[in-house]
Amino acid sequence: MGDAVLDSLILTVPENNLNLIQLAFRDFVAGAISGSKKYPKLKYSGVLDSALGLTLMGSADDLDDVDWDVLTHPGSIIWPVLLATYIEGGGNLENLTSSASVGYQIGRSTAKLLGPTHRGTWHLTETSGAVAATGALSHFLNLSPQQKLAALKMTLTNMSGSPQAGFERIGATQSNRAAAAVLAITSVKSAQMSAPIIENIWEGPRGIVQLFNLSTQILEPAKEENLKEVILSGADTLHLRVFFATGFVSSAIAATLELLEKHGQPELVTVELSRNLAGLLDGSRGGFWWDPLLIIHALIKSQDPFDFTPLLNSSCKIRINYSEIAMGAAQVKFNIGKKEFSQTITTAPFKISELKDGEIELIYKKWNKLTGLDDLHLQNPSELVSELRKLLTL
Repeated sequence: MGDAVLDSLILTVPENNLNLIQLAFRDFVAGAISGSKKYPKLKYSGVLDSALGLTLMGSADDLDDVDWDVLTHPGSIIWPVLLATYIEGGGNLENLTSSASVGYQIGRSTAKLLGPTHRGTWHLTETSGAVAATGALSHFLNLSPQQKLAALKMTLTNMSGSPQAGFERIGATQSNRAAAAVLAITSVKSAQMSAPIIENIWEGPRGIVQLFNLSTQILEPAKEENLKEVILSGADTLHLRVFFATGFVSSAIAATLELLEKHGQPELVTVELSRNLAGLLDGSRGGFWWDPLLIIHALIKSQDPFDFTPLLNSSCKIRINYSEIAMGAAQVKFNIGKKEFSQTITTAPFKISELKDGEIELIYKKWNKLTGLDDLHLQNPSELVSELRKLLTL
């Protein structure tokens, strides 16, 4: 089924979701503008150089988009590959969004197929992201079906990335993303040049199923109904990360803001998060960004999800508990006198296919805070590309 899966990924056109993907495009541009301040000003030359730079910039603030279904960050790999290619003279800007949509779809589908055993050994954002960007760029440059298949096979046989980069919570995942972007460009260019590829990449002691701990679902009989099941829309489960803290506490922040607005200052706050996050959010590494206790303390004081100024003292007591609640969800309780108020959010906020009242305004505010630009949401694609060109030149 391996090659049949790749053929399906290549040939399946995503649903009409381009307006949603355009929102992700603007979010990437805002992140890259802000993230560029964390790196020295350099002159970038060539597609690989530019893609590497844009990937590092776009993920520097740890605010790039997230697919909560598979827990990956596809946008910070897909967009740099496409945009660097266009800036260096390749592709057509009119096809940018549709190509990114292809990439998001391939990325989510691939991440699902790689399976949980793969995630335990490899950095899934990097591996599935490399495949996603390869598919996106293949579409952007209008490769033939045979060339697209060859490019995906090259990426699958060369992808890598240690998951330790995420667990250390010091930003090392940025270079993992950059490596994925460079691999995607290398694979597509090699396919264009008809470079030799490994034909049988799947089975045996040297096949990628064993090498990368892949789910054996990828080798199941190639029935048409099975193939349809593995193609997953990339926009349906894509979320933006808006609040200036780790995305794992976005629901807790949103619930806290709702309770503050309805009931005012609490005396005691109890936050329930997924038990799977206890090791990541223990406050031992990464500073306030990864410490829900500090984050909620600061939020109670500022009531501003873009201001988490650390507090030394607070009259409000806060408890962080971990339970069987779903990843990305949160329950927050306020105790005020003898009264208790509770707010539960079952899915992370800012799902681009189901934006709620007030969320789009918060997205615009995030972009303004990151860039200082009041009109980023109004700029056309050409103007957005011009903003990125500035980051790549001295």
